[in-house]
Amino acid sequence: MISCVSFTGADDKVPVCRLTELTRAFAPTVAAEWAILYFPEKEGAPRNPSRPWRETFLAENLPHTAIHLCGSKVFKDILAGDTEVLAELGQYGRIQININVRRRLYTDDEVCRIYDALLTNGSKLILQHHAESSELVEDYLTREGRLARCGVLFDSSGGTGLLPAEWPQPLIVEGQAAFCGYAGGLGPDTIETELARIQAVAGARPFRGGYGEPGSDRQ
Repeated sequence: MISCVSFTGADDKVPVCRLTELTRAFAPTVAAEWAILYFPEKEGAPRNPSRPWRETFLAENLPHTAIHLCGSKVFKDILAGDTEVLAELGQYGRIQININVRRRLYTDDEVCRIYDALLTNGSKLILQHHAESSELVEDYLTREGRLARCGVLFDSSGGTGLLPAEWPQPLIVEGQAAFCGYAGGLGPDTIETELARIQAVAGARPFRGGYGEPGSDRQ
């Protein structure tokens, strides 16, 4: 059973009102979460909406929103305690931290400080679970109160849109199931087949999250 599908990649060319219309269309069956890329170094480029667009988007007060943090500047700003950046990020329902995915730029201590700063800011987090981050993420989730406010995103491709050979089973942390999402190569041409594969590894547990974007083979 899918409870949420996250769509990523809307930018300045997408009318925000269209997202509202689609949200209403999906509402009877599944929650549509609109995930916005936040990549200051590429702001305004395709898939990376400008700040005015993001302000219009937030003003719609859509029920399920997320912001995906990319690049290096945003993480430096968080570590520096930039209140303006934290104030904007805190307006989204969830925050996905795309850090150390293709290059290791931050130490484990810095990554945990970024996680903690965003949690202290009142946010719910999506922690990317891949080869570089799996040990850190699993350890972080054992800390008191973290599991209730942090979800896990399985994306072995690191945002490159490649389907894995096998989908991982939902993560169990000290006997409790984490809220899990799946990404990598999910799109219109693959979604039907891959959802069946994901459901197979999820077993008897409810499938609690799905991640994909329309018109693309990326996350």
